Amino acid sequence: MPNPDDEREPTAKRSSAGMQNPIDLLEEEHRLFMDICTAFEQVADGLPEEADLGLARRAADILNIHQPAHYEDETAILFPALREKVGRDHIIARTLDELE
Repeated sequence: MPNPDDEREPTAKRSSAGMQNPIDLLEEEHRLFMDICTAFEQVADGLPEEADLGLARRAADILNIHQPAHYEDETAILFPALREKVGRDHIIARTLDELE
């Protein structure tokens, strides 16, 4: 799991600066969130006597740092691309409208 002190810019800003494909970055972030879920499961497995509170704090810190920018990335990059692909009247587009 990465260091919670490693703040990051949203993918849209990083990709416009010449970095990798924005969709690849979103996939990378989804893998990070899966790692965070695994960490929380490990903490839960130790409850109540042997929960690793340090791991819980690190996972929560990383989630608090990365999730807001990730949501911004999805609404700025992924959602518009999906809407363009399926059209505004498609159920996916309507679902995206509800998520925003």
